[in-house]
Amino acid sequence: MQELGLWYHELLREEDNDRICKTIMFRRKDGVKLAAVVPFKSRVSYKKMKAYYKMDVSPLSTDELRQEGFEPHECCPQLMKCEMLIDPECTEKEPIQTGSGTAGYGIEWHFSDLKKIREYIVLDVQEKR
Repeated sequence: MQELGLWYHELLREEDNDRICKTIMFRRKDGVKLAAVVPFKSRVSYKKMKAYYKMDVSPLSTDELRQEGFEPHECCPQLMKCEMLIDPECTEKEPIQTGSGTAGYGIEWHFSDLKKIREYIVLDVQEKR
């Protein structure tokens, strides 16, 4: 991977495509918005998120996501203004690829860079299969 960012269809052909992570936005029952970063092929465990926050969480609708300034498949952790949960498996795969804010295009980055611009919580939020 020579470039900083790649189109996802290019990255999916790479041998190390397990470095792709997705970012999903949620709303807690009290209305607070948050985001979770998990491996691309994984699902978020609502049970684990409920246990952590001690209340239900639900994914944002497409309209709610747009109100936050994102389209589906465009969520970029660096641009989000909400609380961020990052699954530990993602932190083990540096550098990782996530959404960039532009549909279909990802950016490659390191967690040491993210720490410089925002806080995040490392928490196992993956649904185990």
